[in-house]
Amino acid sequence: MKSKRAILVPEVMKIIIAVVCITLLIVLSVQLYSLFKAKTRIDQANGNLEEIMARMSELKDGEKFSFNLLSPSGYILTGWPIASYLPEACSKNNWQNCLCFCPYTRDQRNGLWDAAQHASLSLNALATIKATWDAMSASNDIAGAIYEVCKSDAICKKVDKPVSVSGSALNSKEEWISWDILNKPLSGYVEKFQILMERQNSINVNDLMKAKQPIIVSYSNGGYSIYVS
Repeated sequence: MKSKRAILVPEVMKIIIAVVCITLLIVLSVQLYSLFKAKTRIDQANGNLEEIMARMSELKDGEKFSFNLLSPSGYILTGWPIASYLPEACSKNNWQNCLCFCPYTRDQRNGLWDAAQHASLSLNALATIKATWDAMSASNDIAGAIYEVCKSDAICKKVDKPVSVSGSALNSKEEWISWDILNKPLSGYVEKFQILMERQNSINVNDLMKAKQPIIVSYSNGGYSIYVS
């Protein structure tokens, strides 16, 4: 008669193999879902760019149109060049002007947080604001973290004339009032100024979805402007 141990060992091995197989299937499923989600967002970005640019090409001087930009989430819309910078997707094709979607999260501080920390300030609100502003203004990269993510990971289309993008209208008095900086003054102000800098040159799709606002595209004096109403 076989011992109980001899009977249990093969059963335990079967359970271990089954658990390993299930784990591998879960990992594979997550990876496939991530790839599908990424492809969907790229398709959404391309589709929106094509529709916006098709309508842009029909504009005459002084005309404008509104567009509900609700996808892709986790992306920003940017117009290039900003200062002397161009994403690789534009420069490698010798495009002088382009419109791009770039994946972006506000965790990308581009050194602004470090610059404020290294200033060795007290948590006095006015001193913190001034030092953060000085650190931001002193940066050679006025696009901040935006250029870093757009540099090599942008979805772009060529534009026939200069185009500027700004989400500055999303800065509201209510947003300042509701901003949670009382418990963490330094990080709160740094994050706020990061968003202010971001909105000088881009429109965050997530912001639009939250605010339920369309973008406005106008054409005048030989250039396009894309902004939030």
